Amino acid sequence: MQAKASLLASGQTGNGFDTENTAIGLQHAFEDLYQDQGYAAVQVEVARIDPPVVSDQSIDIPYAITIKEGGIYKLGTIDFPASALVPRAQVEKIVSKYPAGSGRPLDLFLLAIRDAYHAIGYLDCSIASHPSFNEATHIVNYSLEIAPGSQYRLASVKFDGAPDVMTAKLKLAWKMASDDVFDESYLGNFAALAQKKDKAMTKWMQTVITTYDVKADPATHEVNCVFHFAKAAQSPR
Repeated sequence: MQAKASLLASGQTGNGFDTENTAIGLQHAFEDLYQDQGYAAVQVEVARIDPPVVSDQSIDIPYAITIKEGGIYKLGTIDFPASALVPRAQVEKIVSKYPAGSGRPLDLFLLAIRDAYHAIGYLDCSIASHPSFNEATHIVNYSLEIAPGSQYRLASVKFDGAPDVMTAKLKLAWKMASDDVFDESYLGNFAALAQKKDKAMTKWMQTVITTYDVKADPATHEVNCVFHFAKAAQSPR
């Protein structure tokens, strides 16, 4: 791992310094590097070295990184809470839709849990994974702890940048009513669904770039959505 660690270190060198985030950012970067290679029990310690290196061009803050690899482990079981609001089968169905090789199995499983909870309004959902290492077999098992938080509901949706005719069509196509449980996944699919049976909208959407903003209020647990339609740049003829 020396070559990979050195390459990561050289890539971090020269980044902006932040008293709150630099050390934790370095720790996570090196943990991710090693965990990607199966070092599930890796321990990374980050320490500043004094004094700073001062030159005419910059003030450089040196760091020392200490890494205890802990050996290579294979993933065993992921213990899913029986009390979870979303069944495990639904989470595994979401995982199956991710492209092959797009990440570590545990990370993809956690991401799928997040997606599943966000689809039923639990935008503040947090997931903690607790590893259990079998030193004899070098297998790591994980138990999960899920805190769903509060459930959010839709407050409003707006369509910015769309002409009046298209705005009317978009409002007609939008199926999530005010005060419905907010489904974050619906936003990503809405544009494709809206134009599926409307040729005029299909033609118009080919000329625009569609983005959206989600503003969730943690005090009221309401969500306001704004879709933005910007004219796409045309290729020169």
